[in-house]
Amino acid sequence: MLFFTPDEVNNVFRSTEKTLLVALLRRGNKVFSVEFPIVCTLGEKQAHAQLGEWQEMVSRAVERTSRFAPTRLDLALRSDLVDLTSLVRLVQREKACCAFFEFTLAINANAVTLVVEVPDEANGVLDEFVASISATQRGSRP
Repeated sequence: MLFFTPDEVNNVFRSTEKTLLVALLRRGNKVFSVEFPIVCTLGEKQAHAQLGEWQEMVSRAVERTSRFAPTRLDLALRSDLVDLTSLVRLVQREKACCAFFEFTLAINANAVTLVVEVPDEANGVLDEFVASISATQRGSRP
């Protein structure tokens, strides 16, 4: 969860048109919503390179993907977890440029899953991501 001062909220988010609730600002007993635009701050070349990193990471570190809802993707990680640190760093970079994404590591006795969620307004972005990594998975596995 991210927290901002009222001045930061006013300065950064004043002109946002299409937004989603991703964080709360707590001040005393009041809770204020803070919204982020559904945009990527990377340029086209950087975004393409980062997508390539995701494709490579998924081919190395993910055992299977599951789409439970239009706004949610579960990436079940391989049991050796060799790429976990690299995956976390990639998630951090993704979160820095696409603040509307939410990432959670779900840890169970027999599995570790990276849960990727987006708001309803961004399910098309998740569709494109799934199509891209699915093509990579089909191409890298028999």
